Amino acid sequence: MSSSDRTITGVLRLFLLVGFATLASYLFNLQVVRGSYYQGIAENNYVRLVRVPPVRGEIFDRRNRPLVVNIPTTNLYITPGRIENRQLLTRFLQRHLGVSAVELEELLFENRFNPHGDALLFANVPFNICVRIAENQNYYPSLSFRRENGRRNLIPAHFLGYIGGIGEEEYQRLAALDYKRNEFLGKAGLEKTYELLLRGEAGYEVRQVDARGMSLDLLRHNLQKGPKPGLQLMLTIDLELQNYTRELLSPYERAAAVVIDPRTGGVLAWVSQPEFDQNRFMRRISNQEWQELMDNPARPLLDRVLQGTYPPGSVFKPITASLGLERNVITPDEKLASCNGGMQVGNRWFACWNEHGHGRSALTDAIKVSCDVYFYDLSSRLDLDDWQEWTRQNGWIDETGIDLPSQRSGFFPNSDWYIERFGRDISLRGHKVNLAIGQGEALTSPLHVCCYYAALANGGTWRTPHFFRKVIGENASSVNQAFAPEQRRLPISERTLSVLREGLWKVVNEERGTGQVAQVEGAVVYGKTGSAENHQGELTHAWFVCWAEWNEPEIAVTVFMENAGHGGSVAAPVAKQILDYYARNMRTNP
Repeated sequence: MSSSDRTITGVLRLFLLVGFATLASYLFNLQVVRGSYYQGIAENNYVRLVRVPPVRGEIFDRRNRPLVVNIPTTNLYITPGRIENRQLLTRFLQRHLGVSAVELEELLFENRFNPHGDALLFANVPFNICVRIAENQNYYPSLSFRRENGRRNLIPAHFLGYIGGIGEEEYQRLAALDYKRNEFLGKAGLEKTYELLLRGEAGYEVRQVDARGMSLDLLRHNLQKGPKPGLQLMLTIDLELQNYTRELLSPYERAAAVVIDPRTGGVLAWVSQPEFDQNRFMRRISNQEWQELMDNPARPLLDRVLQGTYPPGSVFKPITASLGLERNVITPDEKLASCNGGMQVGNRWFACWNEHGHGRSALTDAIKVSCDVYFYDLSSRLDLDDWQEWTRQNGWIDETGIDLPSQRSGFFPNSDWYIERFGRDISLRGHKVNLAIGQGEALTSPLHVCCYYAALANGGTWRTPHFFRKVIGENASSVNQAFAPEQRRLPISERTLSVLREGLWKVVNEERGTGQVAQVEGAVVYGKTGSAENHQGELTHAWFVCWAEWNEPEIAVTVFMENAGHGGSVAAPVAKQILDYYARNMRTNP
């Protein structure tokens, strides 16, 4: 090799050595000297898969009038990985939003595996609070706002329910169904029952974001999937009848009314007093607000139609009567013990509601005047265990199957129940006397009562009550076709049914009938009054249940009022006004 070649080779070696040394120094500077700096930049400049929530399906009445709608709302999110000073942030959130240090710590713990994801901190932030936070947002880069869809109930109805943020237990249960921690879901009522139909399907977008979390508008082509909106839910409810029934019950502190179409089982109106504003639950409710609701003696969160169970009083008498007829221990024309204002059973006097007495009555007249003594006498001929099973078979105990969560069952004791509590020497005679007229330990809900009388109205066919009418949207036809409310026959003969219907007709349409006030021009009305004693007030619970027929039975109504007085004088006039309204406004516009 010549000297010139050796010189060139040496220069190249020196050049490469200097190059490698320079590169090594730069790598050392990047990875060691300034490694943490560039790591932070790298973690804050990356591609994100952004979930695009669907639009939740809205809820409408039977004539397509809105009941629950979507509204724009501002939600506040926090990115845990961008918190600079947790102590200052905690004080700021406590002062402006009432978010405590414990609540913030719980949220951060739940999102500990996703430090650069956004976690919902506060939903539906009021505008004035948004302004205050926005003025200080430069000091708290972990906070960000989003404009999203909120939810608003247009009427305060228990059956509609409400939505709320997903809790930890719910998330663990629903994560497999693609629920995320920031989502809202139905917490009660129809919002909960039809959650999977109303929810829709989320989409996604692929975004490249900078250190501030702002989109760089790259990678947008063919890297997104649009969300599918939830189905629109149409109910059997009639909004005008619903509002009218609400007005009728508004003077009563604790009351309930339910209106059903006997031909279908569809619910036309459903009111529980007192009401509460479900929209309060669609934002963060304070501990004070929650405690006020819980401490309210009127229990506004209780849906009295569905979850209130009460002694049914005399509206239970057709159950007692039908068992007597079916077991052939009485005949329709047989007159039982004479009513002189009460009946002596053992060493106790059981009074009739009419202290002057009714004399001796056959069954239909005993129903008409609601003679307690007739049913006292009948109870001695009935077997208690058979009676309980009969009550169950007629739909007064088990849940009705309505498309709402959290229904309470009714109750009717058997002999084992009494023996367990009072011993084997217990005499059941006096207890059976009370049960015969819907007193004692018997309990049921206004919904159970209405379903039973609706079944009597349509010839003994019991139909599952429901709110669902149809859904509208993609694949709605398959959902609508799959919906088929159960129906079954009550375990009574045509003869027994005919006798009961005759007695219930007399209640409204004959002299001395306890429900004459419920007569409606142009319709045939059948009904039963009830006044149930209770230990929580001096006045009785007031019941009235009825149905109205034109060419066929079209409407069944149950009205219940806690501690309000006699069913015939208090509840029956309200039911009559509901029937009148239906006759005037809905029969001409079905």
